[in-house]
Amino acid sequence: MKKINTILWGLGFVVIAVAMGYYGFFYHNPQTSSPAPASGSGGPEMGKVLVKFETVQEADIRHSVLINGKLALNGTRIHQMSARVAGRVDRLNMVEGTKVQAGQPVAWLYSPEFIAAQNEFLLAMNTVRTLRQGSAGELQADAQATWDGARQRLMVLGATEADVAELERSGRVQPHLIVRSGISGSVIKRNVDPGGYLEVGGSLGTVADMSSLWFMGHVFDADLPLIRPGLEVAITVNGVDMAAPLLGKVSFISPTLDTDTRSVAIRVELNNVGEKLKPEMFARGEIHLGTRRLPVIPRAALVQDGAE
Repeated sequence: MKKINTILWGLGFVVIAVAMGYYGFFYHNPQTSSPAPASGSGGPEMGKVLVKFETVQEADIRHSVLINGKLALNGTRIHQMSARVAGRVDRLNMVEGTKVQAGQPVAWLYSPEFIAAQNEFLLAMNTVRTLRQGSAGELQADAQATWDGARQRLMVLGATEADVAELERSGRVQPHLIVRSGISGSVIKRNVDPGGYLEVGGSLGTVADMSSLWFMGHVFDADLPLIRPGLEVAITVNGVDMAAPLLGKVSFISPTLDTDTRSVAIRVELNNVGEKLKPEMFARGEIHLGTRRLPVIPRAALVQDGAE
């Protein structure tokens, strides 16, 4: 036991001696106690390199309001094709994306009511022609009024003047009412399939004229006093290669404020030549309001503080 204690005491003295020797060498050796400063570290000379003094100047700065938004369909150039009479859709000549022209047939509707209206028209027409062969003028006038009413009813149900003229010429009842597009454009929605049944007012689909779109932007309430109808807006659209921004004028400023975004919606009508622009595309508008004389500093002098 004494031998083990002796060994342990000896190891302890050795450790202490080594530690004292390392301490004396590191703190009392001039070459190790005063290390030379690293190249490129701080100091007066380094401060002179990093700090640059310039005189604040004034310059004419472009004064603009930037507006984020997206494209939308022109609400004045949308047409919904609906049935003026109840019936079964036997044939459709449109799908979403189809280009149609104004007056182009898009659907053939089988309607007993339309067939009955044609028969009434032919009956009234034959009556008028019969009474012209010597009947009293009062009877002829009544028959003519009935015929004119039957003609008007066909027009109300959706027949065109050409359809009525062909019925008068041929004397044959047509089994289908032809539904035609009211405007030229693209079919953006189809609401019924062949074989479907439509009630009066039922929608066949929607056609939109894409040659004109709306830019719907949002102006923050702080910028609202600067905006007025008629101001020119330069608009760039994400994903569309343009030689220059599209130009339009503010045509509408919403009378209400969006409380969630603290912004007011504005509308700008844009010509969509070639239909490169698509509804729902994100876009950005800029309204140039002139220039302002303001102090300017070098861009390198601007220090960004967090997210500000």
